[in-house]
Amino acid sequence: MKRILLVVFCFLQIVSYADDFTDQKKREIAGIFPFLESGERWTRMRFQSFMASKGIRFSGSETLLTARLNNRKFFGVPAVEMRGYFDKAHLLESIDITFANKGDSAGTKNMNRAINRNGKDIHSNLTLLYGSAVRRKFGSRKISTRGVSWKAGASEIALERVRNEYVVLHLFIGQKKSSAHLPLKFDVKSADVSQKVKKNDFGDVFIADIPMVNQGNKGYCVPATVERVLRHYGINNINMHFIADKANTGTGGGTSFKGVTQALIPIGRALGLTLVPAGDVRIGMLKKYIDRGFPVFWFMYVNQEYEAIRRSSRTQRKQSRSAKAWAKEIRSYRVPGKGEAHVCLVIGYNAETEEIAVSNSWGAQEVQPTWVPLRVARKVSQGRTFILYPR
Repeated sequence: MKRILLVVFCFLQIVSYADDFTDQKKREIAGIFPFLESGERWTRMRFQSFMASKGIRFSGSETLLTARLNNRKFFGVPAVEMRGYFDKAHLLESIDITFANKGDSAGTKNMNRAINRNGKDIHSNLTLLYGSAVRRKFGSRKISTRGVSWKAGASEIALERVRNEYVVLHLFIGQKKSSAHLPLKFDVKSADVSQKVKKNDFGDVFIADIPMVNQGNKGYCVPATVERVLRHYGINNINMHFIADKANTGTGGGTSFKGVTQALIPIGRALGLTLVPAGDVRIGMLKKYIDRGFPVFWFMYVNQEYEAIRRSSRTQRKQSRSAKAWAKEIRSYRVPGKGEAHVCLVIGYNAETEEIAVSNSWGAQEVQPTWVPLRVARKVSQGRTFILYPR
């Protein structure tokens, strides 16, 4: 009899501990995300202000904010990055929290073990909080990864993880049925991206408001740039970590031209996009694609002289009295031909001054185009470009 009573007592203690743990964790979650279980759709300004009060400072565009987390814990596990996504009315739609991954965690001892451990710990903590998970898929059509999700009041929490690659947690706020992480069908042709093409009196032709995806300190220029273009077309459920996995991006970063093109051919086919190599940067080629709202992927080299020229365009170019005067001024610009391998977007051109507009995956300061003389661009070019466009 005493043995039975002892077993019952231990069971009650375990249940009591679980209840205490759940309440404690829910209080912690409510402190960071007070809108999660209620499903309240906060405005961008309110969200940004509240998170700043918690020491988390975001930067970005109207629809996408990003903050580095420096291993601050969420759901009991240290995280490296947080994103907030907003609709056209500036209301919060979802939050992504990125944990260990082969880009940001490259210098971590036993990196693969850390990635896989993060996924297991998050799964255990969320199961304790919200019960058993249900299976979900991430991505689109035939290009997807498997994951799980939990109902959190009026919202949903979904865990996306790929062994030895990455762990990302998606918080879908106030959605009765969170379809944002399920395989979706996209009609990229219906999104008239040509409406984003702007022209000014200086002769500039450029694509405005291409979403910014910040690669952070890792060498994810290719995956981040691909994600930017997909978001430009309205494809919002494929992140740079997924691209890095499919393109065989190296640990810490580094993606070959062959790796990304081989990965994007089947991905593009599934999404209704065609990949077209277009050789080196040329005004005629850029005009063909930029005028239709299609940004150009450019494989090139970055060096100090090139960056100095690019930075000068932010101030000096605006002060020039005419395109003709500016074209004369930039004739003397010189750069060496090599540097650090990099990929960015060409999002504009000026036929009169013979310049191209470039945008890197380096944060909010790159949202506005910076201008580089074509002659300089050809010096640092790897001679390779390609375009993803709706077929």
